[in-house]
Amino acid sequence: MKWIFYAMVLINLAMFAWITNKPAPKAHVVQSVVKDVGDLKIVSDVELVVRSDFQKKKEAERLRKEREAKGLTKISPPIDVVFVDEGVKTVCRRLGPFPERKVAIGVADGLAAFRLAPRVIEETKVETLGYWALLPALSTREEADLLVKKLKSRGIQDVRRFTAGEYINAISLGLFSSEDNARRRAKSVESQGFLAVVQPKEEEKKQFWLQFNKPQGLELPLDVVKQNNPEMQNKPCPGIAQN
Repeated sequence: MKWIFYAMVLINLAMFAWITNKPAPKAHVVQSVVKDVGDLKIVSDVELVVRSDFQKKKEAERLRKEREAKGLTKISPPIDVVFVDEGVKTVCRRLGPFPERKVAIGVADGLAAFRLAPRVIEETKVETLGYWALLPALSTREEADLLVKKLKSRGIQDVRRFTAGEYINAISLGLFSSEDNARRRAKSVESQGFLAVVQPKEEEKKQFWLQFNKPQGLELPLDVVKQNNPEMQNKPCPGIAQN
């Protein structure tokens, strides 16, 4: 029976040795892919710089086209432009008129390339759009309507009552492009016993100028600006004598 006991001990020792020397199983990690992320790519610093430069160029091109569409022409200095040093004699110039402030500011931005610092000056201009031939205003609307009927009964056509404004209840005999034509119309109505007068039709309009000091001898390339603003003038500042 002893041999059975020793056999059991040997078997247990063999089992213990096999279990302690058995290699551990490799761990298996399950990686889950985040939905809707796609493939991730590590971008190099060089590629980031290239992309940044490309985006800057695209934005500059977009702004340039936007300015051109609005008529804000950028003036670029010629390659061989020479900027003068301090102490060189300058002259005061005015550039304009421009119909809108934003147009004047766009041109001023271009002049900055020549180290000029224009300031925008706003002015109000009274423009004559034509000449009214009319009969002076009556006291009431009813009196004016009766006069219109009377004029038409005399064969005088194209007359109407002013319903608002500074000539309310006056009688219009027509708006004419020249003062001479308005006076002829007034005289033709006066020949039938009515007192007629001629008044200019005026309108106030804002206009904008650029005023700046520039070095004598510096010529500015203003051809493109002139094309976009045919009425533009480049003249000395008012009240300042130019040598």
